[in-house]
Amino acid sequence: MIIGQSQDVFHGFELMMKTGTIRTIYTVINKALQVSLFFLLGAQYEKIRQFDKRYLGILFGITTSCYIIMSILLSLIMTDSLFVMQIAIVVSWIFIMSCLVAIITIISIHSKYIKKERETVMISLTNELMERNYQQLHKNQRLIAKQVHDFTNHLKTLKGMLDKDTEAEQYVCKLLAITYRESKLCHSGCDVIDAIINCKVSEATAGHIAFTYKVQLPEPIHISSVDICAVLSNQIDNALEACANIPNQQERFVQVTLWQKETFLFFKVINSVLVNPFIAGNTLISKKKESGHGLGLINIRDTVEKYNGTLDNQFSGNQFISIAMMQNTI
Repeated sequence: MIIGQSQDVFHGFELMMKTGTIRTIYTVINKALQVSLFFLLGAQYEKIRQFDKRYLGILFGITTSCYIIMSILLSLIMTDSLFVMQIAIVVSWIFIMSCLVAIITIISIHSKYIKKERETVMISLTNELMERNYQQLHKNQRLIAKQVHDFTNHLKTLKGMLDKDTEAEQYVCKLLAITYRESKLCHSGCDVIDAIINCKVSEATAGHIAFTYKVQLPEPIHISSVDICAVLSNQIDNALEACANIPNQQERFVQVTLWQKETFLFFKVINSVLVNPFIAGNTLISKKKESGHGLGLINIRDTVEKYNGTLDNQFSGNQFISIAMMQNTI
């Protein structure tokens, strides 16, 4: 309008739409602004590259359609018919809003996808770290057990060298009783299971929680150690946490049972609870507020599904029962 020296809006549009010097100048300025905007927003393109190719294809289709349809609508607006122009304006607004909604929806879906992917990566890294820790813990437990065994033999030798019914001989007998009592560890044949249970026994004792376990594994286990950690450690951790909320220490208990049936491995953990952890439907109430918590049940469920298994959580008689079943095949 400035170049054409006209204050009439319709006349200005007419000048821009007609082939000639004014339209050429307008096109050059318009494209220069677009190129400037392209480089100005260059830092934001890295976020777009993170989009899945499927979403990028949809986004490209939407933007291309926007350009084509808006060009058609613009040509309709420039017609002499007032009715056609009004319809074109209304349609253009509806189209713009539809495109905005579509783009926002795509971004929202992609954000949820990214969040889920990050949770999966975090869970995977956590499981691997737990598995390494428990493997190292098992090595340490075996070393300690060997040292206790050697120490016991030394005490027995020393006891035989001492005179009967002396104070020194009685003291050695007390030390032998302690070593026998503290050397009762889980020996299931699976290093990771042994490490997890032996570690949780210590945690339960420190928390004044009665902890019992029964492990029957007659057949070799073909489930990854990482996945065993993901299921068993999370089950027991949830049970210990629930027991810690019970004021009366006499009511705290955790029972762990592992057994095999046909081609399946079962993990059953029963623990006392203060209140019913379920809400309407079949959803558990999460009392974990810290960042990163609340993924334990998701971790267990995803892992058992990986082995064509199931996770069943029940509440009965102030007891929470968690049963995980995993297919134990090569």
